[in-house]
Amino acid sequence: MGSLVVVIAWVLIRHLLADKNVRASVTSLNLTPPATDLERPNSSSAQTATTEAIPDESLDSFVETYYRNRPITDDVAKVLRSFLRTACHRVPEGSVEILVYFFARIAKDRTDLIRLYEGELSEVTGRGADVLLEILRQAADSRTKGFLESCLRDDSYSSIHRSIAKALDVPFPEFQSALLRPVRSGIDLDLLWIEFLATGSKEPVSKIIDVLNRPDLVGARIQEWLNVPGSRFRQW
Repeated sequence: MGSLVVVIAWVLIRHLLADKNVRASVTSLNLTPPATDLERPNSSSAQTATTEAIPDESLDSFVETYYRNRPITDDVAKVLRSFLRTACHRVPEGSVEILVYFFARIAKDRTDLIRLYEGELSEVTGRGADVLLEILRQAADSRTKGFLESCLRDDSYSSIHRSIAKALDVPFPEFQSALLRPVRSGIDLDLLWIEFLATGSKEPVSKIIDVLNRPDLVGARIQEWLNVPGSRFRQW
């Protein structure tokens, strides 16, 4: 019952702070592409490999049950491949940002996943490569930059050399936990929720609930209007 209350509270808060530019979150979208849905042949980000279907569960449920199930590396790889080859081409940009954070965050606790991500780089092109490079930039350890530099000298990565060079052109960001971000919009709440789903920690849930304690500025402004003599609201 307690977990249901937390979910309801998150949904209500998420709705109140919804960013008009981010219409949906990872927990309200079916991000799993149909097994037969391949990229259009004339797309600049088309993949030549056949998409590997996610076994037994959607991308949504994989994320939502991650900290409880602690899936093995092979299962993470299958979900990541499906996301990079199909889902990341169609979901809203805000959802891509959320999932980039998710894959980077789980790699912070499992460094074997960083090597997994590096191994997947030769299998993607276009949009998928750009998304994977951003995951690597956020999850990077002491070996990641050297790996990407070696890829620039390797002809087998020639189709994404430009993307790799662009990723290396700016300093790698320090990974910023969602717990350190001020909650200003719906995307910040989504990232806190992903932090919880990735770790099982209670701290991000507490930060979400704390939003309920903020002053109701909208309600206060409406009350001010209602108190103004001759206000149209009073006439209603």
